[in-house]
Order: sequence, then C-alpha cells, then structure tokens
Amino acid sequence: METTSKINILIVGATGKLGSLVTKHCLTKPNLITNILVRDPQKNKDLTEQVERAGGRVIKGDITQPETIKGVTKGMHTVVCTVSGGGKALIEGEKALYDDCAENGVIRVVPALFGTNIGNFSKEELAKVSFLIESQEIWEHLSPKPVKKLHIDIGAFVEYLYQYFFANGFNYWGDANLRMQVTSYEDSAKFVAAAVARKDLEGHVVYVGHDVTVKEIAEAYNKVRGTSLGAKHMGSLEDMKKIAAASEAKGEFHAMFIWLMSYCFDERASFEETNNKDFPEVQASPIENVLKEKPELQVNEKSY
Repeated sequence: METTSKINILIVGATGKLGSLVTKHCLTKPNLITNILVRDPQKNKDLTEQVERAGGRVIKGDITQPETIKGVTKGMHTVVCTVSGGGKALIEGEKALYDDCAENGVIRVVPALFGTNIGNFSKEELAKVSFLIESQEIWEHLSPKPVKKLHIDIGAFVEYLYQYFFANGFNYWGDANLRMQVTSYEDSAKFVAAAVARKDLEGHVVYVGHDVTVKEIAEAYNKVRGTSLGAKHMGSLEDMKKIAAASEAKGEFHAMFIWLMSYCFDERASFEETNNKDFPEVQASPIENVLKEKPELQVNEKSY
C-alpha cells in the first residue's frame, strides 16, 4: 500500500531536453523531494533555482566522468536517469551510476530506456543501431542489481519524427494502415513524474500519447502549417531494409538512421497494451499543439 510520505529522488541529466521537463513535473508532486545532478548548474539557472526553492539539492557531476558522481545517490529513494545519446563514455558512466545506486541502498531506479518495443527485435537487428544495442547492454548491467527497477516506455517522440524522420516529406514504407505509437516530450515527462510519484511502483509500464498513421501525422502538420502535403508510399518494409543494407555496405553513417526508421515502420515496435488507463491524470496533448509550440519543426515541401 502506498503512503504519502515524502521521498528523495535524484534526476540525472536534469538540464537536458527530457530531463528538464521531468524535473519541472516532479516539482509539482507534493510527495517528492526533487534533487538534480547536472554538469553545469548555470546551464538552466531558472530550473536549478526552482529545485533549491522547493527544498531540493543541485549536485554538480558529469556522468561521463564516473569519479565525479561517486556517492551522489546517498540518501535517495529513487534515481531517474534521463541522459540521451550514446558512446562508450556515456554508457560506462550510466553503469557507474547504477553501481553507485546499489552501493548506497537506493530503493528504485528509472533507467534511461524510454522508447519503443525493442524487446521484439533480435540482438542482430538492434546492433544495426548503436544506441539500441547499448540500451540492451545497460539493462543487462542494471538487471541483477539489488534495486527495484521502474522501466518506462513511451513509444517514439513526436518531435523526433517531425524533425528527422519526416524532415524531407511524409515518406513511408510498409503498411499504410500501420499505427505508430508516439508521445511528445512534454507528455512523456508528465507520465514519468506521475509514475515516480507512486513510490511503490516498479516493473515495466508503458504510456502512449497517440496511435497514428503516417497519413494522420501529415494531416496534423497540414492543419497547423496550412500546407497540403500527403503521405507518400515508397515501397515495402523489405525495400527499406535493402536501402539500409546498401547504405551500410558503403559505410555511410546515415545507414544507422535508415535502420532505425525501418524499426519504427515495423509492427513489432508497437506495444500491445499500455498503462494509460492506470494514469487518468496524464492526458495527452493533441499533436497539433506540439507543432504550434515548436514552429522550428518544418517539413521540406520540395521533396514533393
């Protein structure tokens, strides 16, 4: 049975794109004492001041330099990692963070594994996209640790799709009726905060803001931007994989990006069930709102 007693949480990567929003929403939860670990406290001074005014601590440390984060998890009930990206330094730093959690008696960890249903893909497939296989490596390191794990998935980020996948047109491969599971950064952060506020919650939870087709993603864009761009079918999913393989054979860096896109157009990336109904307080904002708030998200009309 959950209680309303306050718990100390530590948000790692709190000035990042997702981390800053998670921090903002955690600060609204009366049973959380929100502390943050940041590399540069001056990067987002408004946020660090909010944390301190609410009674939390701003701890300076760099996760890519494990010696700077030794002992930072002492006294924490829950540690939430929101760092993004990849590479050896970040992966080793995240592992060191979870080692520190185990050493200091942290009750629960929320790893930086937010995303789509990669559990349905083989290791050989995931190896095509470095940060996906790195996510598996991190989970395998964390899994045996004597701490509770709260693994949160949210599908794909809405903003990421517009900024990268569809920057050159609403092109897609495979089934036109495939429904992609997407959530905005803001709504993802709301859900993370709501889940963390339930101090006894653990295991795997999934929140999805929208189940949409590429056509519906295009329609939302047209409605806000006043354009008339259509979804363009480029071939089968196997055709896309052939393009990715050819790019990979040439040693092209963007081959990894094409492989990633192919996973999102694959029905295996979708979760059969979500926990949305268990969190009625988290209502997804319309995709149109995301586009209105972020005018920099532009699709290149010339591709049509």
